[in-house]
Amino acid sequence: LYCHYFSNPSLTDVTIIGNTAGEGGGISLEAYSDASLMNVTILENLSSRGGGLYLWDSSPILNNVIINDNIANGQGGGIYCVGLNIAGNFIFSSPVLNNVTISRNISLEDGGGIYCWECSNPTLLNCILWDNTPQEVYFSPEGDSISITISFSDVQNGEAGIVTNNNGIVNWLEGNIDAPPLFVDPENGNYHLSWTNYPLPDSTMSPCIDSGDPNSPLDPDGTIADMGAFYFDQNVGIEDPVLPGAKYSLSNYPNPFNPSTTIEFSIRSDSKIELSIYNIKGQKVKQLISNQLTLGEHSIIWKGDDDSGSSVSSGIYFYKLNVNGRTEAVKKCLLIK
Repeated sequence: LYCHYFSNPSLTDVTIIGNTAGEGGGISLEAYSDASLMNVTILENLSSRGGGLYLWDSSPILNNVIINDNIANGQGGGIYCVGLNIAGNFIFSSPVLNNVTISRNISLEDGGGIYCWECSNPTLLNCILWDNTPQEVYFSPEGDSISITISFSDVQNGEAGIVTNNNGIVNWLEGNIDAPPLFVDPENGNYHLSWTNYPLPDSTMSPCIDSGDPNSPLDPDGTIADMGAFYFDQNVGIEDPVLPGAKYSLSNYPNPFNPSTTIEFSIRSDSKIELSIYNIKGQKVKQLISNQLTLGEHSIIWKGDDDSGSSVSSGIYFYKLNVNGRTEAVKKCLLIK
């Protein structure tokens, strides 16, 4: 796809695969071509610059886009970004990337993920930059006014994964992480986030789940935005699993809830009971009960707060029942504000 001089296409639910060009193997946007891309896949394309996407004096908006397995014989395996400086008059390429996954792209020179040259100022939010070769982001050592702004994104090697050549500014804002995103099967093109033992918050859970900007729109399942092009669907309508062999009832109502929910459980004998709330990252938020209780049915209200009494944010939470020091049941609930 080649766009030039105020050409502003809007692409939705499109796959661009297996193309070859001099610049922009998948898409080339030049001279004020501020395209809009939504749910677009750009993969396995080849060019000299910008294997997936080439930007010259253009500032497109990308939402839920995946750019993977593209190759540039020169610079910018995933994205090549450049503006223009005419006697001190700057024309910028300032693409905005929201929930974009850029992975496994290759540049035979520099900028496997993103290559920035003169007057290039991309902004990334809730994105994943992972396993691009030779660098995730590379600034040209020549040219003026280069910068990149990144927040709530997973970048391999963190800020150190951005090679600036002392020729630009990295606005490394809050919420960024450096952890393997745990894609389902990237070798075969599946870049969805994995969580093998869902809903148990353990090491099988992608660190990108519910780690996006809490001020971004919620994912379609009502949880905090994930990082990357694809969200992990946490549908509370499915049956909540109980740990194998568990013989203790545990439930809450209403679910979803706001501002409070009642947690009910029953025990078979007098026991030492601990009932605690955990967030999606497995961190304890609130201890509701830590007492010796008699056999029978019990209930307690959780008011959507933590141990300090502060209100917690919207999202999925887990409540865990320990009986005599042993975890007997784990359930999930959804707080929506």
